[in-house]
Amino acid sequence: MIWCSLEACRNFGTPADDPIRWKSWFEERGFESVTEEVYKVPLSPWPTDKRLKLIGIWWQYLLLNYSDSMMLRPFTKGLGWSEAQVLVLSALFKRDLRNPDIHAYFEFYVVYGRKPKDLAH
Repeated sequence: MIWCSLEACRNFGTPADDPIRWKSWFEERGFESVTEEVYKVPLSPWPTDKRLKLIGIWWQYLLLNYSDSMMLRPFTKGLGWSEAQVLVLSALFKRDLRNPDIHAYFEFYVVYGRKPKDLAH
C-alpha cells in the first residue's frame, strides 16, 4: 500500500516523502547546525513501553476514526480512484490496524537549525 499512498500524495501535490529531504533543504538555504531527529511512532498499542503504548493508543484512535477522510481526497484526486475503492482500502487498513500481530509505526521527522548569519539581525 505504501507505493500507492506515496504516488497518490505526489500526484495530489503533497508528497508524503518530503520529510526525508527537509534536512538538505535547510542546508541548501544556508541554515547552520541543522539537526534531524527521527522518531518511530507506533500506530497501535503494541509497544511494551508505557509512553509509546499511550502514543499508539491515540494514533490508533485517530486513524480508526479519520482514515476515511484522510485518504479520500489524495486517492480520488491523485490516483483517480472511486470513493468506494478508497473506502475498501480504508477498511482493510483499519482491519490491519486492529491486528495485534502487526507492529506498524511511522517515522516522524523533526528538523531544525540556526538562521544563516547573513540573515540574522
